[in-house]
Amino acid sequence: MATEKLLKLSQVAIIKQDSDDSYLGKHATADAAAKLSSDAGSATQPVYFDNGVPVATTYSLAKSVPADAEFTDTTYSDVTADETGAADSGLMTSADKYKLDGVTAGAQPNVIESVKVNGTALAPENKAVDVLIAEGSVDKAISVNGSPVAVHGLGSASTEDVAASIADGGTGLATSDQVYDHVASAIATAIATTYKPAGSIAPASVAAALLIAANEGKVYNLSGALTIDATTAALFIDGTAGESFPEGTNIVVVDDEGSYKFDVLAGFVDLSPYLLAADVTYATDAEVRAALGQSGE
Repeated sequence: MATEKLLKLSQVAIIKQDSDDSYLGKHATADAAAKLSSDAGSATQPVYFDNGVPVATTYSLAKSVPADAEFTDTTYSDVTADETGAADSGLMTSADKYKLDGVTAGAQPNVIESVKVNGTALAPENKAVDVLIAEGSVDKAISVNGSPVAVHGLGSASTEDVAASIADGGTGLATSDQVYDHVASAIATAIATTYKPAGSIAPASVAAALLIAANEGKVYNLSGALTIDATTAALFIDGTAGESFPEGTNIVVVDDEGSYKFDVLAGFVDLSPYLLAADVTYATDAEVRAALGQSGE
């Protein structure tokens, strides 16, 4: 069995000693020991050993680092994104920063900020806008926030008709009968002032009783000659007392600036005093010369 020997510390010799005694040990020289007595570095300035002597580094452990120091091998470019929304990580550009600074705090994209009805802005209440639609105060209209809005297609239906239709579960639109009545009324109004034959009338029946709105445009044919006097002259446009109109004259009821009068259109012209061409007998040349007192051929 091998015998183990314990050595005292005083018996430990220098394991390796060069000629310059640069290594410390039991027999180290004073010069070697002096190297460890040099001051270098500080609490924030690291040191390294140069030939056994501590030397301070050229940088500190504070914020000062070498200009060419590398902490990572990752580099970054501007962030990019495509139309699908996919994006690659990167740095924010100056344009992105400018746009971001222009966004109002709390702003939300694609959110309606105001509601108007016929150009009038409605005030939101508890983040909601109430558009009030009700029965209109005039015919063929509904009320939107107190203002009447015309509704086309109601025909001649009144507000009451529409309200009654809705109350009965209907649509509030005009019925076919209401449309027919509306069209018939429009046609009647359009042709009210056109001339309409009203038949023959006796001169004695030409009176103020005929001068009413219902008779406007009616054309009467006189069944006999009519002579107007000072009283009846007022019933005619430009009427003159003593003026006569022969049988067959046409007179029409017209609106003369708010009052109705008779207007003479036409009548028969008596041509009996004139000779007809068929009744003319032409003189011969001899008769003409004889009448002129001439003789011979």
